[in-house]
Parts: sequence; C-alpha cells; structure tokens
Amino acid sequence: MKTALITGVAGQDGLLLSKFLLSKGYRVVGLERSGNAAILDRIRDILDQIILVRGSIQDQSLLVRLLEEYDPCEVYNLAAHSFVPSSWGQAILTGEINALGVTRILEAIRSVNPKIRFYQASSSEVFGNAVETPQNENTPFRPRSPYGVAKAYGHSITVNYREMFGLYAVSGILYNHESPFRGPEFVTRKISLGAVNIKLGKARELRLGNLEARRDGVCRRLCSGNVAHVAAIKSRRLCDWNRRNPFGQRVLRDRLCAVRTRLSRVRDRRSTFLSSKRRYALGSRCEQGT
Repeated sequence: MKTALITGVAGQDGLLLSKFLLSKGYRVVGLERSGNAAILDRIRDILDQIILVRGSIQDQSLLVRLLEEYDPCEVYNLAAHSFVPSSWGQAILTGEINALGVTRILEAIRSVNPKIRFYQASSSEVFGNAVETPQNENTPFRPRSPYGVAKAYGHSITVNYREMFGLYAVSGILYNHESPFRGPEFVTRKISLGAVNIKLGKARELRLGNLEARRDGVCRRLCSGNVAHVAAIKSRRLCDWNRRNPFGQRVLRDRLCAVRTRLSRVRDRRSTFLSSKRRYALGSRCEQGT
C-alpha cells in the first residue's frame, strides 16, 4: 500500500486530496497544526480513515520523524499561512511557514529518503503585479505581499532542490479555487454567508474591499502525484459576481454591499488568470506541475 503525507490536511485542498488518495487505496498521513474544533470538523468524515498528526512544518525534527516512521512515497505540502491580507500583519510567521517550511520539508526528504516524490502548492500570488495577463509558465514573478514573496521562495527552492540534489520535486501554481469547504474568510464564502445573514435579518450589509479586483475561479480535480486545475471559468469582478448570483441579486439588490477601503489588499493586483492555452490543456487532461 502506498503512503502519502499531506501537510495542511484539514484545509479545503487537504480534505479533497485526502479523499482522492483514499479512493486510490493510499494510506494517508495528515499533518495539521491547528487544534481548532471548527477546522477539524471539516475533516470529520475521514478522521477514522487517516492518521492525523498534530504539529507544524516549522518543526524539523517532527518532519524527519514522520518520514522515518511512516515511510511515505509521496509528500504534498499544502500547509500555509493562506490568507493574503493578514500576511502583512504576520509577515515573519508567513515567511517561517510558507517559505522556510518548504525548505525544512525538502531537507527532511533529502536526509531520510531522496526517492520520495514532493509536491509544493505554489500560488498565482507569485505573479503579483503581473507584467502580462493572462500569465503562463514564463511570466516573471513580481509578488506584492509577504504571502506572495514567501510562495515565490517556496517555488524557487523547490526548483533548486530538484536541480541540485536530483529530487522529484514539483510545484503547481494554483489560482483561486472554490468548493463547499472553502473557509469563511475567503470572499466567495464571505459573500454567500453575508447574503444568508442579511436574508435572515442577522446583518444589514455585507462589507467588502476592492470590487474591481479580478480573479480566475476554477473547479479542481485532484490527481495522484499532482494537483491539477480543470474547468477554468471566466474571470469575474466581485461586483459582477454579486449581480450574477441569483440569491445575491435578491438580497444585495438594494445596495446592501458596502465597500470598505481597509478591507482591500495593499497594492492589490488587478487581474490574474490563466492563459487560454493552459485552460485548454487543464480542461482536457491532468498535467504534471512545473
């Protein structure tokens, strides 16, 4: 039986990837830093099917011990300080987890078993104030937040360990992706929950930041050895999302959506989405990360 180690297992992606690998007959070992009941509740349906370990990718000795004890053939690093705006208030922690955490995992793999295959969840935030839209694999990195900078480091250190030590180490640059398991701090869930609260009379308005920001929204398919994006849909502005969502139309039609400048990202980039070439490729088959 193959064994996979997934860091950040209680997140949206960790849950979906766990379910996919379990369906393929894997033994799944999940590393999760938080003991928050609300977060762990997200994976309650698979808790009895995986081995859950509490800990952080900041703990080098723990990473080494996990690799020695469970002997995984694949490691998926999905752990991250993942809320971009708050990375400005926790810049050091963001760097420790999103940047140096990747190095610690790669070092553990190199020292314990260099044959382990490693996947790093990179982010479209590495493009930041992108020089071109849409982006592709050759678009320069210009991150504009501590989160983006740390992700750019994680991406680059993965490349360097692959080339220096011959590890099987790949990164997948992930754009915005949604599911019912998305956290309430992210805009799509914030909008849907805000609409419900207004409908139920629990709130009078929905507070958002920059309504002109544009992002790709994608559904996702998780594949063994890789996390692939499929079925990319048209990039939308937040104000367009509000107008096109049937439930949102009814609840928010009376200008109940209030713009708050303090909720906008600092130096927010205007547009980030995949090239039509990548959309075609990802819509037709799963491809190995870069």
